[in-house]
Amino acid sequence: MRILHVHKYYHDHDGAGRYLFDVMRLEEQAGHAVAIFAMHDPRNLPSAWDKYFVSSLDTSHVGYGIDMFRQLGRALWSFEARRKMKAMLKAFRPDVVHLHNAYTHLSPSVLAACRAQCVPVVMTVHDYALVSANYGLWSGQRPLKPENLKLLTVARSRYIKNSFIATLALELIYRFHKALKLYDRAIDVYLPSSEFVKQTLVKAGYPANKMTVLPLFAGNFLSGVEAPPSVSSTAREGILFSGRLETYKGVDLFLQAAETFPKTKFFMTGTGPLETQVRDAQARLDNFEYLGYLSSQELWALMARVQLVMVPSRWAEPYGLVAIEAMACGTPVVVSDAGGLPEKVKDGVNGLIFKAGDIQDLNTLLKRALKHPEDLERMGQGAFRYAKANADPNKHISKLFEVYDGVVIHK
Repeated sequence: MRILHVHKYYHDHDGAGRYLFDVMRLEEQAGHAVAIFAMHDPRNLPSAWDKYFVSSLDTSHVGYGIDMFRQLGRALWSFEARRKMKAMLKAFRPDVVHLHNAYTHLSPSVLAACRAQCVPVVMTVHDYALVSANYGLWSGQRPLKPENLKLLTVARSRYIKNSFIATLALELIYRFHKALKLYDRAIDVYLPSSEFVKQTLVKAGYPANKMTVLPLFAGNFLSGVEAPPSVSSTAREGILFSGRLETYKGVDLFLQAAETFPKTKFFMTGTGPLETQVRDAQARLDNFEYLGYLSSQELWALMARVQLVMVPSRWAEPYGLVAIEAMACGTPVVVSDAGGLPEKVKDGVNGLIFKAGDIQDLNTLLKRALKHPEDLERMGQGAFRYAKANADPNKHISKLFEVYDGVVIHK
């Protein structure tokens, strides 16, 4: 089969990018022809297809003047992206297009090219950008409910670069796209990573009969592995947070827990806007260590050495890739009850669940867990069994190809 992946970046930028690279690698290993359509970026990996890539667009800040019109124009409808996608489709001749995150960098014009050439499209839904320009459904210190997303409510959230105007403009563009069904008319199957994301999409008006829940998988290291890494419970030490250093990720809760348990080591990896606050905490707390950005291999090695991995998200986490990766390392997780996280954690069996944003509830769970390392070891074994049954890469790819085959046959 010939598969064309479409994503705004072609470098390891975030969880969506990690998933993209893992899937492409596994598909190539299985003997399929795989290509990528993306945006030019100096951080991109080499690609034989980059002559078809769309010109670079810097969205790290709110543009003004010509830059503002360029950013908004690209988000509304990119004639360049449609033209280059049309050329890419003719050159590569894919059986199916697998869409990831396109939105403001590529725009739905790439889907118009697919429709014109009758190429089926499946989409992995990595966030809530099909629901709102506020793709985290987050406003300052609280989550936003999809059913309450009035225009000014979204704009006041200042979710896009902390700007009212930018958030308002992109929300208007999103609503224009949705009214014309520019995504829905071209996408044959949506692949939400959790039941929570599926229901959120359905509430937003997307057809349930186009939804196939396909949970993400734990990197590429579960293939052929029948037991977790051999690390004894006595050799494990500390609690780990890994992710974007953002308020909605619950960074503050992790730091508060570190202050509450001074005899326990706390490790943090990742980058983001709260990095200065995190470095200040490292200077203040003897039991806290900030490790910055780690590669996937380095992160997994660390996950296998700690007692717990914490995912204290305040927002409705679509899936929680860090949690499932920790489980694949035989490490139990402590997660909030937000979004798709509770779907994979059975309290006391493969991890612990606390009420999102409730530091007292979190501290109570940690106190009990740290007093009983034998329970942590038992939950670690349960975590690995869950990951092996539900996040094995080979099983994921097999289900993905069932979806591919279904849309190709129907076309």
